[in-house]
Amino acid sequence: MTNSQTLLFQIYKKFYQQRSVLQTAPALTINMDSVSVENFDVETADKELAKMISFLLGIQDVAQIPWEEALSLVEKYYKNQPQWNKLILDYFSYVLEKEKEQLAQEQIDLLKEVLNNLEEE
Repeated sequence: MTNSQTLLFQIYKKFYQQRSVLQTAPALTINMDSVSVENFDVETADKELAKMISFLLGIQDVAQIPWEEALSLVEKYYKNQPQWNKLILDYFSYVLEKEKEQLAQEQIDLLKEVLNNLEEE
């Protein structure tokens, strides 16, 4: 499991623990009482948390707005709610880690392609 996936597991678990106060929010369907890091559904959790964060920020899709705008919404709505502020910022840390891992993998794939091309010459 990658660093971002581990972060996602931890963040999802924290949101799941708060689900009783998130009655009108998008559902978190992974039962965290019976799942472990090894059998955690990363794809579902990623989609559900994106919906949750979008809901909490009052926007359609958090992935479609610039970072600055998202962070200003967190400040606007949650500056006096440290627990929610931290949870939402933790989500953004996860997104950044996931993007960093994707970029690193793209660089590795590109280097492999270059090496293969050099070996073929």
